[in-house]
Amino acid sequence: MNREVISTVSGLPFAYNLDLDVTRLVDGDGSNVDSEIIQGHLIYSFVVHHPTIFVELNAQDMIISNSKLLNLSGEIIAAEENSEIKVQNNENTNTYLFTFESTLPEEELKLELDFTYKLKNSPIGHYGSYQGGKRMCSTKFEPTFARLAFPCVDQPNSKAIFTIQILHTCDKIAVSIMPVQSMNTGLGEEGKWTKTIFQQTPKLSTYIVAWVVGEFEYIEGFYESVPIRIYTEKGMKLQALYSLTLVYKAIQILTEYTQIPIPLPKIDLIVVPKLKAGAMENWGLQTLLIDYQSSYSEKFGIANTIFHEFAHYWFGNFVTMVWWNELYLNEGFAVFFASYVQDKLQSNQDIWNISFNLLHLNPALEFDTQEDETHPIICPIVQAKDDDSIFDNISYSKAGVIIKMFHDKIGEENFKKGIRNYLQKHQYGNATTAVLQEALIEASGMQDLPLKMKSWLEKMKEKEDQIQIDEDKQTIWWIPITVIVKWEGINEVNYINIELEQKQMELQIIPPDPDKKLLWIKLNQDQKGYYRK
Repeated sequence: MNREVISTVSGLPFAYNLDLDVTRLVDGDGSNVDSEIIQGHLIYSFVVHHPTIFVELNAQDMIISNSKLLNLSGEIIAAEENSEIKVQNNENTNTYLFTFESTLPEEELKLELDFTYKLKNSPIGHYGSYQGGKRMCSTKFEPTFARLAFPCVDQPNSKAIFTIQILHTCDKIAVSIMPVQSMNTGLGEEGKWTKTIFQQTPKLSTYIVAWVVGEFEYIEGFYESVPIRIYTEKGMKLQALYSLTLVYKAIQILTEYTQIPIPLPKIDLIVVPKLKAGAMENWGLQTLLIDYQSSYSEKFGIANTIFHEFAHYWFGNFVTMVWWNELYLNEGFAVFFASYVQDKLQSNQDIWNISFNLLHLNPALEFDTQEDETHPIICPIVQAKDDDSIFDNISYSKAGVIIKMFHDKIGEENFKKGIRNYLQKHQYGNATTAVLQEALIEASGMQDLPLKMKSWLEKMKEKEDQIQIDEDKQTIWWIPITVIVKWEGINEVNYINIELEQKQMELQIIPPDPDKKLLWIKLNQDQKGYYRK
């Protein structure tokens, strides 16, 4: 696959030390937002594996200066001010290329630099907004917007640890994905600044790094010893009680299912305005856009959003897809487990077979018929700008339906065992469809699973009314079918489970009694298969 990527063959990131100055946030009517300049200092640590004179980082809409290269002892190897480093900006690829006079030693090195940019007003990258009449800033980095906030290798497969510190005015607080390690107050000439330093993160991808600075209050609870906080604008924290209860329940169900404790030492959710997607699964700091005054149906939607985002703690954050072409490994599983949690909490309602179909199956089937919009679940991502285009009903809803379809085929216990193996083997790392299938095969013994999944993941368009017809005349689709038969004079219905694995199949239905008439027959019980009967 051709990808617009940064090569990590010669330099693999392992740590970022990020120091941000956000003291220039301007309260008021928004007339002075052009003066909101963000200043940053970055120490980028990486390992050189092969001879090279280059280091390349993603960075967009910013100015980089004062770069220098150091070894782990802190000794300066090369400096931009001495013309030992040539820095080139490629706006087409959103990259900065650092070229050195001499070949880099094959060891751990540090690239230190300063950067500046203007805080954005649209909800991407590092952006500003107003809440309760006060100015705040927050982040939205998925899929490739971390490069708008700090220089980095902005790719999901380039995980690293992060140490973040933020300088801000004393009237605001800073929150990030890890707990606060220390706070230094009374800084600056007038003592109006505070520096908040956060604990070091585990290995994670750039798109789930996050921070928020503003005036907030919070409501707090605990799951075992892990603190859970929901931050709101001042005066609104009691409205978050419902959401706090949902978080607790989601954690309880998902930790039991995965058998993996919460991977971080704290959980924060924060309500922010202008959030484009409605929510973002930043690890340890989920950002939400919710209405404090909500109807029952809206509360159901809030619950589904919170459950979806918490599923990402394990599917997407703890284990991340290698590349955006397999986004379904994040989003499809989040869709599946959001409904799983809803189903466990509302046992008197058939969430799987009613709400799941309304929320996901029907929209996916409809979207999949749109020639200009549909695509395979696994699809090529050629350029970074294409990444955002696959956040749609295919990568989310259709993928969730297909996952549920194979869950039903494999069986609850085997599927659960396979998922646990998958998460354990690839914790804090990256994974592909192939390693997911390996874990499920090991748990179920279903050796032909990759073949059964192949057409559903790599081909597009749902199968129309006659499910035995294949549109492209080439692919054989594996289709699980439940047939329900009702005979005259018999109270019970008959269930027949078959698997269609050829172009056509003839099913002979024999009456229990020659005198009994066939009253009706129904395919696709509870719409568990991804097709229209």
